[in-house]
Amino acid sequence: MQVVRLSNCKICIYVRGVHPPPHFHVRGPESNGSIVIATLEQLAGKVSRTDLREVRDWASEPNIMALLLEVWRRLHERD
Repeated sequence: MQVVRLSNCKICIYVRGVHPPPHFHVRGPESNGSIVIATLEQLAGKVSRTDLREVRDWASEPNIMALLLEVWRRLHERD
């Protein structure tokens, strides 16, 4: 599920491959990695410095971080 498109990359949260910690994926021409929502630290893959800076600036807003956590939890709820 695409959450937002920033200037050079998009932020997605996927249902497949469920594994903690809660995280989102950064996809772009020079980025294909994942970021931990709570700390905004890179979890895996490669994210360009430019994209990482933009992603952290965007996601560090408390309401954005809360939205990301809510989407991740909703998509990963088990019946």
